[in-house]
Amino acid sequence: PAGGDSGAAAAGYALAALPGQHAAFDTGELSARFDVVGAPQVRVRVTSTAKDATLFASLWRMTPAGPVSPRGQVVPIRVATTPDTPLDVDLPLPGGTYSMAKGGRWRVLISATDAGYAVPTDARLYTVELADGALVLPTTKALTDAGDAGSGTTGALAEVSSMDREVLGAAAGLAALLLAIAAAALLTWWRRRRVYRRDTRTEDADVPLVVDNLVKTYKDGHRAVDDVSWRAEAGQVVGLLGPNGAGKTTTMRMLVGLIRPDSGAVHVLGEPVRAGAPVLSRVGALIEGPGFLPHLTGQQNLRAYWEATGRDPGDAHIESALEVAALGDAVDRPVRTYSQGMRQRLGIAQAMLGRPEVLLLDEPTNGLDPPQIAAMRPILQDYARTGRTVVVSSHLLAEVEQTCTHVVVMNRGRVVATGSVAELVTGDGTTVVTLGPACDPETVAAALAATPVGQSLREIRLDAPARALTLVGDTPRGEIVAAAVATGADIESVTARRRLEEVFLGVIGGDDIDAHATGSVDERSRRDALRQVRSR
Repeated sequence: PAGGDSGAAAAGYALAALPGQHAAFDTGELSARFDVVGAPQVRVRVTSTAKDATLFASLWRMTPAGPVSPRGQVVPIRVATTPDTPLDVDLPLPGGTYSMAKGGRWRVLISATDAGYAVPTDARLYTVELADGALVLPTTKALTDAGDAGSGTTGALAEVSSMDREVLGAAAGLAALLLAIAAAALLTWWRRRRVYRRDTRTEDADVPLVVDNLVKTYKDGHRAVDDVSWRAEAGQVVGLLGPNGAGKTTTMRMLVGLIRPDSGAVHVLGEPVRAGAPVLSRVGALIEGPGFLPHLTGQQNLRAYWEATGRDPGDAHIESALEVAALGDAVDRPVRTYSQGMRQRLGIAQAMLGRPEVLLLDEPTNGLDPPQIAAMRPILQDYARTGRTVVVSSHLLAEVEQTCTHVVVMNRGRVVATGSVAELVTGDGTTVVTLGPACDPETVAAALAATPVGQSLREIRLDAPARALTLVGDTPRGEIVAAAVATGADIESVTARRRLEEVFLGVIGGDDIDAHATGSVDERSRRDALRQVRSR
């Protein structure tokens, strides 16, 4: 393939021409102008190691900026073959009207893959070569020759030419209609662009991510996201938390333009986000799991992804991304051989290509084992320390507490709590008492609940495995500790810090989530036991 590809056309070409998955054939400079009406055709010789071959053909105009597809279409073809035996095939190219200028060059691209079609999943090898070296073009030359009395044109040919004129006339009328539609669409886009620019607040121009009053209601009437607003600043690792169905993934999809909100807006560095917005080039995302081409290696997948963006290869930072993936020698193996954890790490690495200013990760620890989760934690924290922003959607509360600087808690489509992790887990009204082995935690909790100090507290919560009592109330901490000591408690430590899980359960309500979301049935049983302690 020719080098120097840039822009949308070049990015599309790069995606069509994946490494080792295509063959390209160029014409010389055309000696004359050709007005093509119909489907060009090329005859190729195909050899397959399987009993069939699935190919995708397209036609590209070669320009100084790179290949351009006039039709933006591909023709899929599947032929039965005898393994390792060449077969000549007349391969049609996308039909339409082409104006091929004198001196221009064209390229026939034949690929074994296409993003819009399923392809065979077994290992196979295709060899494709030109059978006769000719690109057959259905031209309109007959239209100019049909009226020449000295040309010997038959009546039948003249009749065909007349039909061609009618078809071309209808096509011209359709083109005019499409032009009008395009003009109306352009006007609508311009008006929306004016609205977006008017709504962009200058004071938020340097804020990496601003979510402003997002609303999304699905066709069945379910409001998945209901007036959600929050922001993420530079240097922050923000955890987006909530039980199943809270609206986290819908929100994440709206952050990158995959879903269009009913109302509200998302701004990245002061620019509005919508499908295809240029500012999305500054955002890296892993949402609802990674997707790769299984027959390519991990390294080839990363390089193909970056080439498809049409951006400078030197800006990709491939080696840094491979360090994040930590795949070792497996980086040169086909992705189809990877475990779920290996795919997940490669997906995170892909999202970090180009070192985007905003990094969005939806459940990034899925499939990772504890050592891998621990290894990912400093990577995200160090990434944010460079002045970038990380947003992590997760249900692993303990991991979020250790990784994130800030959290946004969602429940039933709404934001119910925001703030720094330090602020949420530390408060003047909370005292956490860790008990030593010389006493029974349940006995201490029951005895404390019966005292005047215990009765003044809003909550006495027992964490049996940790042998800790969380005591919430306005009573001074010294009086609380003295009352606990008076019950005979063996106290090892006193702190004002709560676990993020406790904050989470407190703001969404314990009855709003199931045992899976809270951790286990045992956790719910401990809360039931605590209620019994408080009732006594």
